[in-house]
Amino acid sequence: MGSLGSYDQEIGVIKIYEELIVEEAGSRSRRKRLSYLWLRELVRLHEHSHAFLQRAQLNPLAFRALLACTEIILEQAERLTAEIAFIDQRKWCVEMLAVVLEPLTELVKQVALVWALGVHGLELAHKAEEDLGVPNYYRRWRDLEDLIGGSTSYELLLALILYVAKSRVWRDWINLRQGLAGLVEEAGGPEKLEACRKLIERWLS
Repeated sequence: MGSLGSYDQEIGVIKIYEELIVEEAGSRSRRKRLSYLWLRELVRLHEHSHAFLQRAQLNPLAFRALLACTEIILEQAERLTAEIAFIDQRKWCVEMLAVVLEPLTELVKQVALVWALGVHGLELAHKAEEDLGVPNYYRRWRDLEDLIGGSTSYELLLALILYVAKSRVWRDWINLRQGLAGLVEEAGGPEKLEACRKLIERWLS
C-alpha cells in the first residue's frame, strides 16, 4: 500500500494520502473497483501494522501467561520470556529488508482483518490484492494463511509473531516464515491456539 500511505519509523507518524486513494478508487473498471472507504481502511490497517511491529512492546510476564495455555514446555517458555528482556524492540525493523518487512506487515494486517471480520476478511484481502496488483512479495503472507484462517487466539498469535519477528534481524522471508510456523507448531498448532482463545475468553469474562 506504499504509495497510498506511509509510516515514518523515526518519528512514528502515519500518513494516509486521501487524494491518491480517491484517485485510485475511482480509476478502476467497474469490475475491479474498490470503494474509497474499503481501500482507505486497507491502507490504514497496513500502515498501523507497520507501527504495531515497530512499537508494540512484549511484556515478559504477559507473554509467559499467554504461553501457559500452549504445549510449549516450561523451560522453553522461560527461555523465550527471558530473551524478550534483551530484545531492542524498536530498532530491529529499521534494518529489515522490504521483501521481508512488507509480507510480515501484511500478515499482521490479515490477522486484524480476520479478528474483526472472520474468514471473510481473508477473502476480501485476496480480492483486494488481485484488484490492486500489489507486488508478489507483499503476498508472501499467504504462506502462513493456515495459521489465521481458523478460530484462533489472535492475542497469542500476534504475541508469537512479535516474538519471532523481533528475535533477530531477518534477512529473508523463508527463514522468518519457518521460524514462526515452527513456534506455532511447538505451541500445539492452530487447534491449540483455538483452545487458548476459549481459555483467554474465560479469563476475561
